[in-house]
Amino acid sequence: MSRRKNNCAGVNRLFLLIMCSMIFVPLAAARFLTPADIDIYDSTVFSAYLYLIPVLLYVAVTRGRCVEDIPFSPLRPGTILLIILFSILLLPVVTWINMFSMMFSENYVSQEMESAVAEPFLKNMIFLAVIPAVLEEYSVRGVLFHGYRRAGILKGAVVSGVLFGLMHRNFNQFCYAAALGVIFALLVEATGSIFASMIAHFTINMNSVIIIELESSIVMNSGAGNQTQTTLSGAEYMIMWAYDTVIAVIFGLMAFGVFVWITRRSRRKEHMCEILHPGEARNEENSSRILTPSLAAGVFICIVYMIILEFV
Repeated sequence: MSRRKNNCAGVNRLFLLIMCSMIFVPLAAARFLTPADIDIYDSTVFSAYLYLIPVLLYVAVTRGRCVEDIPFSPLRPGTILLIILFSILLLPVVTWINMFSMMFSENYVSQEMESAVAEPFLKNMIFLAVIPAVLEEYSVRGVLFHGYRRAGILKGAVVSGVLFGLMHRNFNQFCYAAALGVIFALLVEATGSIFASMIAHFTINMNSVIIIELESSIVMNSGAGNQTQTTLSGAEYMIMWAYDTVIAVIFGLMAFGVFVWITRRSRRKEHMCEILHPGEARNEENSSRILTPSLAAGVFICIVYMIILEFV
């Protein structure tokens, strides 16, 4: 019992350290750098350092015990294809959540992506798809999720998903990143491999890379001077959101079907049924062991930062 409690307390302190690193270090660096000095590639690498260094320090302090439970099992080619299909089917759901969050929050990602339009496809793929997929999944679905997992798998998936959303430090990305964080954690459980969430994360990020490449082609063909930006009215936006709602529901149901297929192919159907069974006694036993002052402080700091970023 005490090991579980201490484990959650340890990853809570790690999350607090990550948030302090990701919020206060950039604020300090802003005294010497202007936004013009940092493009999306610098931001990706800089952010990776800010969360990866605390994670590696935590791994070193625990002498690797925190990564012993991370499953690095290889995946069969058929399962990989199903994971890619599952991720593609999730894209309309992500789009729907993104459109919903944009009703009350700023979309900072689209602003940053503009600087990548003129860059090579391979560079965008490495910086915007490969690096986040590998490093974020190792840090969050690997270290954080498997720390909270000891207090209950479903509970650990939800908590690590919410913290993954908070790590993006703005309300717009928080909404869909938190949802994807829970899904990615359950995908790891459904396949028994962290490579599954890495592939899913890469596939979803590659969608943005492909969109950037298409926009780059349009700019080159039409000329930068001929671009016009169309602003939707409130009624047009609501109609588009309603349409996307229908599409998201249809594709979400298909994604769920593929997820069940992945679970059966990985021979983990019984395992997933046990996780999702309501009223699981062993999960109820540790219902109060995740929340500690470190976790509360990390969440509080991040929410205050996001409120200031959005409204001040």
